[in-house]
This record gives sequence, C-alpha cells and structure tokens, in this order.
Amino acid sequence: MTVVIVVFILLIAAVYFTLMPFMSERVLARYQSVNQDEYSADELKKINLLRQIKEVEFEREIGIIDQEDFHRVKSELMNETKVVMDSIASEETNAPKPAPRHCPKCSARVPKESKFCGHCGTPLTK
Repeated sequence: MTVVIVVFILLIAAVYFTLMPFMSERVLARYQSVNQDEYSADELKKINLLRQIKEVEFEREIGIIDQEDFHRVKSELMNETKVVMDSIASEETNAPKPAPRHCPKCSARVPKESKFCGHCGTPLTK
C-alpha cells in the first residue's frame, strides 16, 4: 500500500514539474494578445513584424530554414519594419502640439500637470 502511495506522489510530482515551465508568467505573457485599443494600426503592424523576425531567428537556430533563406526573409522583414517605424515617427512629428499653459495671474508658462504656478504660487484650474 505504501508503495502505491509513493508511486502516486512521484507521478504527481513528475507531472507538476513537467507542466510548470509551460505555465510560467513569461511563457503565458508571450501568448496573450496585444490590447488593440491601445495601439494604432501601424504600431500593431510593427509589433507583428518584430514577432515575425524573432520567429525567423528561432527557425534558423533550430534548423528549419537555411542561412540563405534566413538572410533573405529577415532582410525583407527589417525593411518593412523600417518603413512602418518611419511612418510612426512621421505621424508623431506631424501631430499637433498642445498649446502651452500660462498662469492667469503672472502669465508665466507652467507645465500641463501643475496645480500651482511655479513662479507666483497661484492655484491653477484645469
């Protein structure tokens, strides 16, 4: 009877330690989807391209694709990623900048998140 209990405990331990690496937060986070509401279409495309580059590098390391195909595919993905990143950068530079905020009392420029004027101490309203 004790032999059966020991074998059962060893079996449970073996299953636990076999499945534990697959259930770690790092592994699970890799497979969770990206919240698409937080990113623009170009940013999502950039994320997907960077993931594809990682996959191609992994495939080369385990021998699925040869060096010639690896360099060709990676070069294509890098060029496409550069175009997308340039597009994102141009959108950011063309975005209208918010008007600077000024103190109503002394007209000094104040940061947007300030609650008081840094020059005269006047309370600021939003």
